[in-house]
Amino acid sequence: MTSKNRAGSKQPASPADKGPWGETVASGPVIAVKSNALGLKLVHTEPAARPVTPAASGESAELEKRMNERMNLHDFTGALQQAEEILLAVPSHGPATAVRDECRRALQAMHLSRLGNAALVPGVLLPPDEIIWLGLDHRAGFVLSQVDGTSSYEEIIEVSGMERTECLRILVQLAQAGAIGASDAEKGHG
Repeated sequence: MTSKNRAGSKQPASPADKGPWGETVASGPVIAVKSNALGLKLVHTEPAARPVTPAASGESAELEKRMNERMNLHDFTGALQQAEEILLAVPSHGPATAVRDECRRALQAMHLSRLGNAALVPGVLLPPDEIIWLGLDHRAGFVLSQVDGTSSYEEIIEVSGMERTECLRILVQLAQAGAIGASDAEKGHG
């Protein structure tokens, strides 16, 4: 749905237009199409603020309730998932941001306690023909490929480019599967 302005260029409809069933919909970024002597030119403009509908605020309240219930149960993984879902809809949601950060700290501490120490150097313990039977997804396969017997857990986390909690979770998964293990000697850097 487009409209023409006085200059004759097409502009996208308002972000709060009605959808096919009459509901209010928010569109993505606004891109204006302007014509000039050389042809068409696309101009990106900032999207208008997405209005919060009563349904969205009700969903957010329900997610926040579930997030708080999981925190009270010390279900840090579940609370983190709820917080991240809230933050997708409302990026500036203060309580969800605080819960997300607290959950990440708690989960990182739990994962590190299972690995021993971030300075330990893991090595691959299984031969390739046995690793294939672990059914690893692409992310776990990538993390496993970084285990070279010379890089510490901390270095593997840094090189992975993943969110720290997620990479630690994968390292624990690999260690519990018997695919990797660390020696007792810490890696020394001088």
